[in-house]
Amino acid sequence: CDIIDCRYDDELLIRDMDHKVDLDQFPDLMNEAYQKGFRLGGLLTGVFQE
Repeated sequence: CDIIDCRYDDELLIRDMDHKVDLDQFPDLMNEAYQKGFRLGGLLTGVFQE
């Protein structure tokens, strides 16, 4: 991806998360969002290599 200057082979968005009102009721979605952010941050900072 040219915008973030790293290769990312996963979806950036989690489907239907915008329609959830109380995210505390969906810990699996919160965990998935955290994992995606952690991985993307690692790729951007060079902690993770592809």
